[in-house]
Amino acid sequence: PILCEFGMDFLRLPEEVVRITLKSHQRCFITHSANGKLSNKFFAVANLESKEPEKVALGNARVVNARLSDAAFYFERDPKESLEARVVRLNDVVFQDGLGMVGDQVARLRVLAPQLAGSMGGDKEVAARAAYLCKSDLTTGLVGEFPELQGDMGGVYARMQGESDAVADAIALHYQGNTSKEARAIAIAENIDKLLGYFQIGKVPTASADPYALRRAAIRLVEMLTKELQEMTSLPSVVMPLRELIRLSAAQWNEQRITVSITKETEQVVYDFIIERLLNAYDQHPFYSKPAIEAALHSTTERPLCDVMDIARLLANFAGSEAGQAAAAANKRIVNILKKTEIPAETSVNESLLSENAEKALLDAMKAFDEKTCFLVRTNGELDPEEYLALLAGLRDPVDRFFDDVMVMCDDAAVRNNRLSLLSRLRGLFLKLADISRL
Repeated sequence: PILCEFGMDFLRLPEEVVRITLKSHQRCFITHSANGKLSNKFFAVANLESKEPEKVALGNARVVNARLSDAAFYFERDPKESLEARVVRLNDVVFQDGLGMVGDQVARLRVLAPQLAGSMGGDKEVAARAAYLCKSDLTTGLVGEFPELQGDMGGVYARMQGESDAVADAIALHYQGNTSKEARAIAIAENIDKLLGYFQIGKVPTASADPYALRRAAIRLVEMLTKELQEMTSLPSVVMPLRELIRLSAAQWNEQRITVSITKETEQVVYDFIIERLLNAYDQHPFYSKPAIEAALHSTTERPLCDVMDIARLLANFAGSEAGQAAAAANKRIVNILKKTEIPAETSVNESLLSENAEKALLDAMKAFDEKTCFLVRTNGELDPEEYLALLAGLRDPVDRFFDDVMVMCDDAAVRNNRLSLLSRLRGLFLKLADISRL
């Protein structure tokens, strides 16, 4: 390592501009002074021990000063045109061949991001304003020269032009997504928007190639939508199911009608693609299992992914217990019975057709279950999963007795259908939480 210096005058540039200039173009390292502020000293690294390190230092300084001079030129020129004025120029920046312009994307983000921010308790107006301006720095000279500064310079210029700190921070940090509610909202909206558009025109990753970084986009979504993989777990989660996020994003594409319309098939493929990344991300996690996650995902209740993972964590423990194994076996048996028959359109149970004590006892247990679950509702309207699972485990005895004492597929069609309805209703109680048969 060789200590070098660049001109003191360049300390007027934002630190990120200096850091990226030195890192990306010269492979050099910035330093800070004792008070924590950027210093004009920097380190270059020679591939051999020079006999004249002073000359090596001067050579590096000459090149770095020239690059910083270019950066300073653009930094002084760019603010002459506001970010808001630059939004119009985004209509000439291609998003992707076949998918319109970046300006079209901004229009979609401007609608979806506030909805996501609101679901996290964020400021909708801040999210809308930041989404509107977040891509404007793509038209600046500094980002054109140093693409690594996307977002960072948008935040710097926004603050210079009088935008609030909240808006400037959301613009600067929206590529990271784990820094503020509004930045996360924009990041989530952008990644879902990208996946839907690229998948709709067939730009799907293959086993050997992913030129548009779509797997990375899906992984970022998993990180931002689940608690365990969040870089900053202090941020609240999006209180919106993944399918709903996808539907809302697709609706923006379809309302624009500028390029493509997102089909239901594409929505499903994108959902499956994200879930595949989710399963891979948690595959080796000590507190989860793939069957438990799949069971939680296959519920009749749509939940945000963070809640799905809470249930999956409970199920991973439950699956190893005696009650869990019994519940899984019973559910598999119910699934197999219902799979082989046509469930009647009318699934209500006719109590007058119940003749066996075991089937009467099961219905009574299910009624008592319904009454108890009324007291398990959280403030957000969702059932408390841990207590609900405990109540499901409490159905074990009447369920076991039913299968021991009752012939479901009897000859009497009315009695048979009534018993199938009873099992269908029982299955529905489990499916509100998860598909236990997958454990």
